[in-house]
Amino acid sequence: MQACLEAGHQVFCSADEREHEATAQLRKRGVGCVRLAPNDPGFSEFLQGLQPRVVVFDRFTTEEKFSWRVRETCPDSVRVLDTIDLHGLRLARAMAHQAHPGAVPAPLGWLELLDLAGDTARREIAAIYRSDLSLLTSDAEMRLLTQEAEVPERLLHLCRLTYPELNSQLPFAARQGYSCIGNFRHPPNVDAMQWLKAEVWPLIRRLHPEGQVHIWGAHAKPHHLAWNEPKLGFHVHGYAEDPGVVLAGSRVNLAPLRFGAGIKGKIADGWWWGVPAVTTWVGAEGMHEQWPFGGIIADTAADLAQEAVRLYHDESLWEAAAASGSRILRHLYLPEATTQAFLGRLEQLLHGQTEARARNLTGQMLWQQGLRSTEYFSRWIEAKRLHGQQGEKRDTRLDGPSRAG
Repeated sequence: MQACLEAGHQVFCSADEREHEATAQLRKRGVGCVRLAPNDPGFSEFLQGLQPRVVVFDRFTTEEKFSWRVRETCPDSVRVLDTIDLHGLRLARAMAHQAHPGAVPAPLGWLELLDLAGDTARREIAAIYRSDLSLLTSDAEMRLLTQEAEVPERLLHLCRLTYPELNSQLPFAARQGYSCIGNFRHPPNVDAMQWLKAEVWPLIRRLHPEGQVHIWGAHAKPHHLAWNEPKLGFHVHGYAEDPGVVLAGSRVNLAPLRFGAGIKGKIADGWWWGVPAVTTWVGAEGMHEQWPFGGIIADTAADLAQEAVRLYHDESLWEAAAASGSRILRHLYLPEATTQAFLGRLEQLLHGQTEARARNLTGQMLWQQGLRSTEYFSRWIEAKRLHGQQGEKRDTRLDGPSRAG
C-alpha cells in the first residue's frame, strides 16, 4: 500500500472488522478505509463508484469471497492475489508435525502436500489461476508451484517483505541476551515458543547459566504470559510498541520453528536490527537464495541450543553472521527488489491484460465452471440476510400494538 501511494496511486482498503489502531494508522498515511462484509451488496456498489484499476485480495479466502463481485462490477480491473504464504503448505506441515510432534518434519513434496492438505491446496491453486497475478514471498514456494505443481510462472511474482535502508547497528560487545518474537495468533509461532520453553531453553541454560531470553509478540493470552519465569531467565513480555526495544540490543535471535511457510518476518526484522538468527530449515527456507544464511541452521533441540550459545560467545562467528544478514537484506529485501519490481510488473499487466488473460485458459475454465457455486452461495447468504431483516421489521410492527395493549 505504501509503495502504491508513493507511486501516485489512490489506495482504498476494505475489511469486515471494527475500527482500531491499524485503521487510524492507515488513514494517516492516506489510505481510504471502509467496512464491508463479504456478502454485503454494498461492496459491489462501492466498486461501481470507485472503478479501481487494480484490486488486491489478501489471501485466497478473500479472493473466493469477493472476486466474482469484482469481475462482475469492474471486469477490466487487474486482480492480484497476495498469498502471504501458501496456506496448503503450512497446513500440511502442521499436520506432519502433529503426526511426529517431537521433531522438525522433513520437507514435503507436492504429492505429499496434496495428500495431507489437498482441499486447501487445490482451492489456493484455483484462486491463483483465477487471478491475473499472484504474489509469493518465498522463492522456495515459487519453485514448488512452478516445478512441481506446474503453475505457469507468468501468473506468479516473487515479492518479499520490504525494508528501508539499513540503519546503524550496535556492535557485538554492546549487545546482550537472546530474543524471540512472533505473533501469538500464529500457530507456528506458538509451537516454536512452546518448544523453546520446554526443551531448547533448558539446554541453553545448562551451557549458558546466566543466559536471558526475552519473548515479545502481539495477541498474547494470559496462558502465554504465564510462561514467564524470570528465575530461569525466561521473560515473556507480550506486545512491543517499538521493535527496536526488542531487537536493537539483542545478540542472538531465536526462531525454533517446526512448521510454517512463506517469509519469516521475525528473522528479517532481526537482520535489519543487526541480530543474526538461530533457526531450523523451516525458518531459513526462502529467506536467503544463494547468499549465506544470516545465522545458524539446526534442526534438533540439542543442536539449536549448542549453536545459539556458540553464536552468543564467538565474536568473529557473530560478526560474520550479522554481516550475512545485512547482505541478504540489501540484495533481496530493499524496495528496488520488492515493491518497485512489483509496480513494474503491474504496469506490464495494465497494458497487456487482454493478451495475458487469453493465455490463461485454465483460469477461464475455472471462472466458467468453478466459482459460480461460490457466487451463488454468497447471493443466497445475501438474500437470507435481507429476508431476515425484513422479517424483523414485520415482527416489530406486529409486536408494538400488542405490547401497548
